[in-house]
Amino acid sequence: MEHGEASKLALYGVADYNWNVADYNAIDNWERGLVDLTPEAHEAYRTFAIHSCDTETGYRRAESWETNTFRLADFSQKAYNDLYGEFDRVEKTKSTMERDCKNQLLMKELKPWLEQFELLGKRGKSTLKLMKTFRNGNAQNFWNAFVANRMTKEARAAYEKHKLGTMKLQPFYENAMDDMAQEFFKNLTGEVPAFYKGMGTYPTLATTQSKLMFDNDSTTYYHCGQSQSTGDWVGADLGAVRDVREVKILQGRNSVDDVDYFDNVVLEASADGKSWTQLTGELLKTYIIHWKGEPVKARYVRIRKAVSEKKSWIAVREFMVNPTTPESLNFKVESANLDAAMFGFDKNPVTSFRNSGKTSFSVVPGTKAYTMLLNIEPGNAVKFNQYDKKGKLLASTDINNSFFNVNLNNKAAKAEIEGNVEVFEIIAK
Repeated sequence: MEHGEASKLALYGVADYNWNVADYNAIDNWERGLVDLTPEAHEAYRTFAIHSCDTETGYRRAESWETNTFRLADFSQKAYNDLYGEFDRVEKTKSTMERDCKNQLLMKELKPWLEQFELLGKRGKSTLKLMKTFRNGNAQNFWNAFVANRMTKEARAAYEKHKLGTMKLQPFYENAMDDMAQEFFKNLTGEVPAFYKGMGTYPTLATTQSKLMFDNDSTTYYHCGQSQSTGDWVGADLGAVRDVREVKILQGRNSVDDVDYFDNVVLEASADGKSWTQLTGELLKTYIIHWKGEPVKARYVRIRKAVSEKKSWIAVREFMVNPTTPESLNFKVESANLDAAMFGFDKNPVTSFRNSGKTSFSVVPGTKAYTMLLNIEPGNAVKFNQYDKKGKLLASTDINNSFFNVNLNNKAAKAEIEGNVEVFEIIAK
């Protein structure tokens, strides 16, 4: 309790409980505490408090119990209106408390959290508006609004330092953005995107925490939050039955001496989630699991804990299935950072790479056009160049929109993106 003023609400509850254990009512105590501690701003403080209970690690605490969120498939105007109203109250909490709350020590302690709370409210409102844009069906309008609504690395880092709304509000944002990206890609291509979701025996795998296994960042990790037992498993839903040819998994918070991993583990795959095929035998004390082989039809891939006395938690840094590599593509890609450029061809609309010079790719016979999902920042000049098989420039087109469609010259053998631009996906038509 390093924040004395903010801790008074909890201490108020402890005192009330000890005063009369038999008649103690937690919610009644909480409501009275808010009024007694911040009488002039108790409604705003209540909005802040009700969305700031969960720690997101280990034991999950009740939070946002009066708020109903929803997924894209469950959109309704009433659900939209109700949630928009709550996000509006969230956004206004900071300014209301700054105006009305007389406890300046409390305000000083809460300042960084109130700043993030305001941003969370704005983020929620813009996401709800984006859902309507998606439903209207204009691909260009949606994609431009989508990239503008993403959290930057700096914004996400600031949020991670002072998290709020981890039970419902921030997951609403994360899930809505993922849902829209997946459906948008399906509508554009007719294919299920290579967008994977966590699954397994641990409840936290059903939350947004499991996304840390699929973020292409080995410095972050999913943590299960409870002791492991023989038979436990952590896996990925690939969204559709696919030809699984390669799997790479990084267990533990590091690959040297961490204790949070399955120390006896089997890699398995399944088409239906019921019948599982072993891809490996039992692997002892193995942090890095890497399997390549003849394609196996599977929608689900998992690591399962074999017989072991180990009881610690489990962490997974990366869970990669069929990673896109230059060798896995049926065309040649050239780029200053070839590994990063693979994110432009991985059929996942939420991964991206930064092109700062030129990235070129050979044109597969029969390709008539490209759709490009980009993020073009103001002031950056970006071009799409087409070359024939002898390297002669056939056409150069200015790219002035993050959602870019271009028809190919019938002699084009190579295409090229030139300029400083974030590239999400390059889709051949």
